[in-house]
Amino acid sequence: ALSAVRKALDSDDLPGAKLALVQHFRRRQRPRWICDLRNQQKGAMPHIWPPEFGGAADVSIEIAEKALKNHLVLSPGLDLKFGPRLDWVTEDTRSLAVPGNAFKCCHFVRHLAQAWTATGDGRYAAKFAQLLERWHEDWPFELDDEFTGASMIFSHRTGDKSMPAGQRLFNWLSCLYTGIPFAEEVPAETAFRFIKSIWFTGAAYLHFKNSPYHPHNHHIMRT
Repeated sequence: ALSAVRKALDSDDLPGAKLALVQHFRRRQRPRWICDLRNQQKGAMPHIWPPEFGGAADVSIEIAEKALKNHLVLSPGLDLKFGPRLDWVTEDTRSLAVPGNAFKCCHFVRHLAQAWTATGDGRYAAKFAQLLERWHEDWPFELDDEFTGASMIFSHRTGDKSMPAGQRLFNWLSCLYTGIPFAEEVPAETAFRFIKSIWFTGAAYLHFKNSPYHPHNHHIMRT
């Protein structure tokens, strides 16, 4: 199924290989996803966690409309306005507590995906692309040199730790299931970096395999 990727790599065509990988995810049939709304299929968009936040499309559309103005709803009753330049690297967003934790969950991109799925409005897909491009530039996933899995903190510099990063993965997987990364408004390079980041961030949780935390500790529940 990945032969087109290998063929492009063997020809030293890295952009072509990235595009082929994105197309693979757009078309792949196995493994079966929890939800599959690719190619603008319609249907309910379940979310792994938390299922009670923004289940209805009208709620997501309202939140997505705010996101178009860089007014990001982090959780019910908690939202931040980042202005026209998207100035979202602040002391608060780098925090290892609230609102930093809620910010790094990235609920707002899932709401953009659900709004796009419900309406087909290209503005939501374009904003999804912009936010993801900026996210990978401003908030790259990284591990502290001393990180071993004995601590829940991935990076002190960005304030990223296991629980919000795990929530972000759930939100990003929900976006993948909607098909928004394959919308015409989303460049292939952006979609590739999005898929790659899901893989790379998820791989970091292997560090917790021998973690001293017990299985029900809520900070590593997403492992």
